[in-house]
Amino acid sequence: MTLSLVWIAEDEHLLEVGEAQSIERLGQTLSVLSGVAWISFDGLDLMVAAGEEIVLVPGLDAAVISPLEAQPLVYCLCSA
Repeated sequence: MTLSLVWIAEDEHLLEVGEAQSIERLGQTLSVLSGVAWISFDGLDLMVAAGEEIVLVPGLDAAVISPLEAQPLVYCLCSA
């Protein structure tokens, strides 16, 4: 098992390789700080790289986010 040490701020989120997070879509902005995110919602599969962001347009189904590459993903959510 590989253990990665990544320091994150209080308002940042960390997902290790193989983890996924479900996020209610309320119009918030998701900014990728490190790694590449695979984000899926409304039948779409999107890749968002470090330095990029996406607005999670309000909708009934949640967005599912996970690391795409073999490195942890660090992201933050900003309220709408």
